[in-house]
Amino acid sequence: MQNEILELRRQLVHEIQPQGVIEQALFDEILAALVRLRRCAQRELALDPDTDEAAQAQKDIDRQRTLAHALLLRSNAELRRLRKDRPETAIDPAEQPEAAPVPDPNTPRGAQCPCGSGLKYKRCHGWNAPAAQVTKPSPNLRNNILDHFAPNLR
Repeated sequence: MQNEILELRRQLVHEIQPQGVIEQALFDEILAALVRLRRCAQRELALDPDTDEAAQAQKDIDRQRTLAHALLLRSNAELRRLRKDRPETAIDPAEQPEAAPVPDPNTPRGAQCPCGSGLKYKRCHGWNAPAAQVTKPSPNLRNNILDHFAPNLR
């Protein structure tokens, strides 16, 4: 029985070729369901219909078969869904798009982002950039402005 399971696993690995952790888990569920179905068939062949326990044993076998079949169908459907969503071909490193240019940290937050996205720098690459430093005007600034623009008001 153990050799049959190993042979079945080898055939399934060749046929399914799981990639990634989720596909490997689904592969293991499919393998477990197939092994359970095989055991149900073997138990059914070994069942003696003339015994009193045969009816109850047949019910148990049928229940296990139904559960294994449901697991097999669910795992197969999930594996197909994953494979449909997976890209067919891997991107060649030479064909990968170039990385966006690194914006200058002195770029004003309200300016267009230099990466070319069309967004403001503060919404694109500058979302975590420090805010512009706001300096407090000197107390003499008011007097200097008044002296410059309205010298005769003093």
